[in-house]
Amino acid sequence: MASLNCTFVGPTDLHNHLPNFIPAEITSLLATVTDFNMSETIRDFTLNTTFRRDVFIKKSNVQTAEKIQNQLDAIPIVLARSIEYISYDIDGALPFQLDKALYGPTLAFLTENDYAPKTIKQICEHAKSISIPREDCIQMLRLLLSFLFILPYQEPCENTKKNCKNLNAYFCKKARKGQYSTILVSPMLGNGMQVSRMDQLFLDAQNQGKTTAKECAEYVYVILKKNGESINDLSKDLNTQEALRYLERASKFFTQIHLPWLRRMGI
Repeated sequence: MASLNCTFVGPTDLHNHLPNFIPAEITSLLATVTDFNMSETIRDFTLNTTFRRDVFIKKSNVQTAEKIQNQLDAIPIVLARSIEYISYDIDGALPFQLDKALYGPTLAFLTENDYAPKTIKQICEHAKSISIPREDCIQMLRLLLSFLFILPYQEPCENTKKNCKNLNAYFCKKARKGQYSTILVSPMLGNGMQVSRMDQLFLDAQNQGKTTAKECAEYVYVILKKNGESINDLSKDLNTQEALRYLERASKFFTQIHLPWLRRMGI
């Protein structure tokens, strides 16, 4: 790449450059290595890297640190899943646990105003207000991004929103018969997001004009009963009021907890 006048910027797998994922003795060794190529080689041997995912730029495109920070600060960020589905236990090459006292307030801040996007500058300012330095905040965001807990947000055109809405409605309709996609599309993230079949059925119910938890539960109940299906969580016949009450509780949880995030993502 150097022969093409290109300079290494960084990896796309960010977690490989976070201290949590490198053994302590290797971290100490890297601190003594001044040659960049050698330090990257050590990382590759340590992590048994078989394929690198790097970004390079032309040397003429190198920008000032101030301009880079301004561009970084302006990036809007959102949670890539609703807060109830975020685990503080990280299962990586070196399993560890996120510090709730440190990460909890930042994650909670990202849920405010129905998961409205916040710029990195706003997140760092919020962190500073609770005595978390900017460098620590950026490090937190790097780790959260590495595990896709957060993602950059984009505001798509109306045509893109319409196309995604129609595609998601098609997938939710297919879920009625059990043949469903595990992924629905988010125009705000430019990405696909995992949505369970039950949640897709509740979305389908809302697409059909059902508004209350009871209406959505009854809608899903009829679909499952027509298919001769049971509710896995109960393993009981659908000809019971218990099954209907379960669906109503599930629908209420979905509407109050999961739906606001899905709507914010354009799903």
